[in-house]
Amino acid sequence: MKQLDLTQATEDELEDISLSKNPEFLAILEQSRTSLREKGGTSLEQVKHRLGLTYFSEETGFLP
Repeated sequence: MKQLDLTQATEDELEDISLSKNPEFLAILEQSRTSLREKGGTSLEQVKHRLGLTYFSEETGFLP
């Protein structure tokens, strides 16, 4: 196994390491993955619509 020099790790890297070893966080991820497989998810277009966001299309410009 590769050893890490944590004295040189960034704050984001330390957070990644911490979360990747956290059983509670890993359980939440597994529950989310199971739910997504069983029930499906929300498309990006649905999220944009719910939030009233606009996006840029190269063909037509900004769209609602």
